[in-house]
Amino acid sequence: MSFAALLAGKLRRRQAASDVLTQLAAGALAALLVRAFVGPATPAVLGSDRKILVGELIFTLALANVVLNVTSAADTEGNSFFEDARGSLSRLPSAFAD
Repeated sequence: MSFAALLAGKLRRRQAASDVLTQLAAGALAALLVRAFVGPATPAVLGSDRKILVGELIFTLALANVVLNVTSAADTEGNSFFEDARGSLSRLPSAFAD
């Protein structure tokens, strides 16, 4: 999302870099905590790499589009419908998960 906001001109480079570094550090910490509590995981075969990449790309671009429109459009201020749309879109991929 930070990268999308940077491309849209809504975020400065320094803030975007800070956001990305924070997200990477939080992801690494979360992975370490999961491994500490659960133990080493066995990789699951979910599908081909190409299908997974295309699915991730489609939903990431869709989520970035919705969030940028919700957060940057003046017409959406105070309208909870757009917040609901963002929340629904972020849960949509789980509806199609096997």
